Amino acid sequence: MPSSTAWFGALACFLLGAASGLLFTVMHRAGWSLGTVSIPIGLLLGLLGTGLLLIGIRLLAESRLTVAAAALGQVAAVTVLAAGGSGGAVIVADGPQGWAWMIGVGLVCAGTVVWPRRRLTGGRDTMESSRDG
Repeated sequence: MPSSTAWFGALACFLLGAASGLLFTVMHRAGWSLGTVSIPIGLLLGLLGTGLLLIGIRLLAESRLTVAAAALGQVAAVTVLAAGGSGGAVIVADGPQGWAWMIGVGLVCAGTVVWPRRRLTGGRDTMESSRDG
């Protein structure tokens, strides 16, 4: 059973993940036109930011609880903003960029949660995957 400090850290990471999910979801449709080519810079930077945030938490945290909480906050924010409001307005549109955002966030979050943690123990580089809390 995780300690109260671990639960507090998980709550803080959930809120951090939700805040970043809100920010990146709002900006995911930003584009940059270069002649006739439109580059989805918001989508690319949002996925990069999501990955870097979760990788940073994964590298710093002792257990998967904190990175799982941050990933859950991220996915929850994207899901809520994709659902649409009472007036019918949506932030994540039903199109290729919206689907790429929703699927990309899910894949990045799942990948960082299940990725094994590297540790240096006794001069040897080992991978922890099975009993990492």
